[in-house]
Amino acid sequence: MENREVLFGKFSCKLTNEEKEKKFGAILKFINAVGGNGRSIEDLKSKLKQLKCRTVANARKNHKELQKTGGGEAV
Repeated sequence: MENREVLFGKFSCKLTNEEKEKKFGAILKFINAVGGNGRSIEDLKSKLKQLKCRTVANARKNHKELQKTGGGEAV
């Protein structure tokens, strides 16, 4: 994702809220042009947060499954 640093980076003298909102606005314009019901920037941020949470939960679940033993008899 080419805009990752701007969208999710910490604020600094080089990265301001105005720059973040500008990037989110550009991405939102693209998403709304493709189709849909005309999301707002808050909707987009919420969607990204939910997606990240689900991804982390799935990774945690997969890792937990990998840590399980076979469940067979002890040799």
